[in-house]
Amino acid sequence: MHRIELGYRCNNACVFCGQGRLRELDPPPADELEAKVDELPPGVGVAFVGGEPTLSESLPRLIARARARGARPVLVQTNGRRLAVAGYAASLVAAGLDGLEVSLHGANAAMHDYHTGVEDSFRQTVAGLRRASAERLRFVTTTVVTRSNFRHLTEIVRVAHALGARAARFDVVVEAGNAARNAPRVVPAWPMLRPHLARAVELAHGLALECVAPALGVDATSAADWYAGPGVFEPVAAETPPGEVHVTLPLRRRALGALHGPIQGRSH
Repeated sequence: MHRIELGYRCNNACVFCGQGRLRELDPPPADELEAKVDELPPGVGVAFVGGEPTLSESLPRLIARARARGARPVLVQTNGRRLAVAGYAASLVAAGLDGLEVSLHGANAAMHDYHTGVEDSFRQTVAGLRRASAERLRFVTTTVVTRSNFRHLTEIVRVAHALGARAARFDVVVEAGNAARNAPRVVPAWPMLRPHLARAVELAHGLALECVAPALGVDATSAADWYAGPGVFEPVAAETPPGEVHVTLPLRRRALGALHGPIQGRSH
């Protein structure tokens, strides 16, 4: 999966956001983004990512340009909020969009909005996914597992399934950016997290919902091409309290390695 970064601006302020202060950087100019699309090899999958890519007014034009080059699938990694605006999902479908990877960090408004830092974001995301479904736009969900939601992963699976997700992915939080600065209240301990994650995977399979949980070695190969990967992280060092082992520690080196070049494969 080729990734095209549309900048780090975002209308959420997630407590675990690995991009952190990178969000303050100006987005790339439109001609630079178009040049990246024109460099795509014919027939490859491409994902437009951010930040929040739907904040870019160039997105529909870039989708259409990618399809004209034969890209397939063409995906957008998004928080889904702008999809709640009437006509927006239809405009992306008309441009040639194949599907969405949508962030879902809670099973209800209180849980999701706490993570995004934006009141009403859960309602907007859910409304956006309903509009996407009305346009027959397929989507998968990604949940960043934190200290505040790991006990509710089965509930999140039920919400994703009820909304019509094709697959659900659970990623443990990476200690970079905001997550590094907020680690004591964001990062769960692996021994506590593991059984909840395992139950979520089991429930997803029982609902015939494909599930991806890299921390458990669980993959859904038919959904692999629908996940864009984690992208770029702000390199902020985090202190680990003595005697406490966090699930993110084995992942930190791999995640920060994304700073040294674009991700061409799926690793989200």
